[in-house]
Amino acid sequence: MADSSVSSNTPCSGLGVALDRLDAIVTIGVYGFDKERFFEALRDADVDTVCDVRARRGTRGPLYAFANSARLQESLRTRGCAYVHAKHLAPSLEARRAQAETDKTLGDAKRKRTSLSESFLDTYRRETLGALSALDVVEV
Repeated sequence: MADSSVSSNTPCSGLGVALDRLDAIVTIGVYGFDKERFFEALRDADVDTVCDVRARRGTRGPLYAFANSARLQESLRTRGCAYVHAKHLAPSLEARRAQAETDKTLGDAKRKRTSLSESFLDTYRRETLGALSALDVVEV
């Protein structure tokens, strides 16, 4: 993706959340992707806005440096994608601990994980998503 120009027919060409055009909410994590595959996945899913739900918007190590906040925002901007930080949707310490416990039990490294545990998902749904409406999620 050497060309950083954005044409009007490029997926991600909208620069805002159009609530009347919201077709879907998709999720993606950075682990398991390199930079090119990550942005290809966003393009393939026709994502026009990325809502970052991380409490800390950084990643450790050079492999995932592209997902650090400033770099991620710049890469999205050059692709015509909007960026929104929704810290209030970040997983709680309890949810992260539940995932860490499962990782430990399974012997999984955080960066090698391919899915989230049911205990993490249950905690996240109960604590964070339980009281939200769809508009709370998209109107950040």
